[in-house]
Amino acid sequence: MDEAEATGNRGVFLEWLRATGREPDAALEHVSTWRADTDTMAAFAGLRRADGWASNLRRWHGTREAVVRPHPAPRRAWSRDALAGEAAWAAAAGAMAEQPWEVLVRVVTSHLLDAETRPDDRLLWGGDPGEPWPWGALAIGATLILGGDEAAAVREAAVFRRLVPAPGAA
Repeated sequence: MDEAEATGNRGVFLEWLRATGREPDAALEHVSTWRADTDTMAAFAGLRRADGWASNLRRWHGTREAVVRPHPAPRRAWSRDALAGEAAWAAAAGAMAEQPWEVLVRVVTSHLLDAETRPDDRLLWGGDPGEPWPWGALAIGATLILGGDEAAAVREAAVFRRLVPAPGAA
């Protein structure tokens, strides 16, 4: 395992497997086996099945931006605390709530182990905001920026740490 892997989310996951006694001899080649274990991945991500989609995605609180919509003008941003009462969030959360628990765990796992999403990331999603994959970033504490208008997204890009690739492993 190189330094990037050791300090990334996969390295943290391996240390967590060892520390929790799930796999005392955890190695990088074990990640693909463990990622298929929904209960283990939910525990690693801090997800609670009883809380459902909306509560798991809103478990981070505070005034930091959770969701940004740069277009149509004017730019709109919702803090983690303000998101709870927002009608647009309620509609999105309702649609996501129809997805099985395993889909939530799979999208959050993809953010953690494939995209290396971290709580301080600001992630641009240029696809359909009705897709569940980008919303998984909220469960990790990242800010989700819903693209759409290229010029508005470029203006927001000044504060991006990195762009989210299209989901491939979710």
